[in-house]
Amino acid sequence: MGRYLRIEITKVKVKKFKDTQKGIQKLEWCSKLVNLSFIIAFDIPSQLKSFKLNVNRRLKRMKAEMIQRSLWKHENLEELIRIATLIKNVGGKAVIMEEKFIFE
Repeated sequence: MGRYLRIEITKVKVKKFKDTQKGIQKLEWCSKLVNLSFIIAFDIPSQLKSFKLNVNRRLKRMKAEMIQRSLWKHENLEELIRIATLIKNVGGKAVIMEEKFIFE
């Protein structure tokens, strides 16, 4: 049997982080009940190799699961938002998605 994965993009405004804090806490509370994970996908410019290495090390330290080179899975949404903010601040692209299994 095949395994299907449906991913919904969760948009979070980085500039108004304090305003979204309650929403993040609610999402994290719900994710613990349903055992949800979040996925971060990012693209860092090739000139910033050392920064990309630091991001990968930080994700490994928090025990995130690497799906592909720039695609990581973890339950801690707040920490993923911090990492996405750092990536966007240096000129990279980052998206955080909510993982939902439709069929196993």
